[in-house]
Amino acid sequence: MTTIAAAKKGKKICIGCDSLTLFGNRKEKSDQLSSRKDKIIKHKSMYLGYSGSAAWSEVLVDYFKNLKVEYGFDNVEAVYLEMSKLHKILKEKYFLTPQQSNDDIFESSEYLLLFINSKGIFEVDWMRNVREYSQIAAIGTGDEYALGAMKAVYEQESDPKTIVKTGLEAAAKFDQKTEFPAFYHVLNFE
Repeated sequence: MTTIAAAKKGKKICIGCDSLTLFGNRKEKSDQLSSRKDKIIKHKSMYLGYSGSAAWSEVLVDYFKNLKVEYGFDNVEAVYLEMSKLHKILKEKYFLTPQQSNDDIFESSEYLLLFINSKGIFEVDWMRNVREYSQIAAIGTGDEYALGAMKAVYEQESDPKTIVKTGLEAAAKFDQKTEFPAFYHVLNFE
């Protein structure tokens, strides 16, 4: 899996990710075979991190390369509509096979997404639930460690990149599926 973390402070917002990729039981560290180490995709002025299958890398890069935005990514409602559109295309074009449990009332999109843009931090889960965060957020296997560490330094730190780095360091220390080096992307906004 992975850990993706984001923080917003002042007029800056940062998203970061670790670089470990797992293919079943095989581990690929950033200095090994894999050419795609950064689990964050840039689309216009948005940075989107994904957690889940390694296959998401190619699928999301292709999808966002060809995306014609209808609703936008500025608020929870617009993100939900874009993600519903993505789910349909995932099934039709990319052959997504949604896993269904007896407790699920909707098909799963099989991903966790965390993204930043000038409007803030947004998370989208497997069922396309969208949440907006005003300060910090994290997804993936080390999310609890990252969130705890980021919360602990949030008031003292003024730089969101430092906050995210602290979170990812904690995740890498305690979560076996999160490893450094990490990658960071920062947006400045007014």
